[in-house]
Amino acid sequence: MSNPEYVSIPAIVHFMPGCADKAQEWKNANPGFLGIQWDDASLRDVIQNVPSLRDAKPKNSEESRLIETLAVAFTFGGVCMSVPMAGVCRLQQTLLEHPTTLLIVFGEIGSEITSVDTSLMISSARISAMVSLFDLFVNAPQHNFKMIMKDFVKASAQASNDGAIKTLPMSSLRTFVIAAPSASSSLDLDDLVIHLEAQPLGGKKVHSTSSTMFSEQLMERLNRGGAVRHDSDSSNYDIVIIDNPDFDYEKPVSQALANANEFQSIVSKCNSDAVIVFSNAPQDQTGADMFVRQQLEFMKAKPQWFPNNLQSVAWQFVK
Repeated sequence: MSNPEYVSIPAIVHFMPGCADKAQEWKNANPGFLGIQWDDASLRDVIQNVPSLRDAKPKNSEESRLIETLAVAFTFGGVCMSVPMAGVCRLQQTLLEHPTTLLIVFGEIGSEITSVDTSLMISSARISAMVSLFDLFVNAPQHNFKMIMKDFVKASAQASNDGAIKTLPMSSLRTFVIAAPSASSSLDLDDLVIHLEAQPLGGKKVHSTSSTMFSEQLMERLNRGGAVRHDSDSSNYDIVIIDNPDFDYEKPVSQALANANEFQSIVSKCNSDAVIVFSNAPQDQTGADMFVRQQLEFMKAKPQWFPNNLQSVAWQFVK
């Protein structure tokens, strides 16, 4: 960007480890932006110079990457990419649309923010309120860091000047970036995966009705546990994933109908103890499963909701 002084967020794109293959594409698509490729050793040095954050104890690789992203965002500001994505040259427009905004994150938003995705974080440098977030990581290590991050974003937006903290819907992220096929999203799927792992996943056949960020990342996690992707008509399914990439809670009927049609086409292929997973299906709100809930209940399927996992629900058939 030729005039970065007109916006609060500097014209820098930070590429976390694993994103280097997309760096040149982003630089070509965003002339005037400085691109910085980070390695693990350099990130450790940055973290050591951030108050409190250096004392945080991440519990898994996802939390480690969140710590790295926050350290870079706090120290330098800019656009921090922790998942490889293909750029579509919309960064300049996005920053100019929010010239006084200090922090932009993407998330799932119903009546309130239900989750925050940190695969792309857009931030000004040295946001003082972030220090309190880092303190929470240290003082409440048993809690999920992404849940702490979501609560911080929500509370900061309420306490700050109008527009200083922005949470944009995931659909707006998809309008200016395209996730690379091999990308590992930072979606928080832990609770849902733990539930599905209650019975051994080895050899279980998983079918997805569409390829979305949610379905691909859930499929990847299940594959790690031994489940296998299965799209053949010759065998029954153990787990089915039904997702819409841009579900609209204001106008849910057409997408929910499409899901109902998908369900009818696969239900006869499901094993007697199969699990049907829907995203965008909150317990107390019309959602992606609204036209099949009654049928599932009639079939004696039992639901388990996961409000932190894109408002997902797992319907378990009972033998």
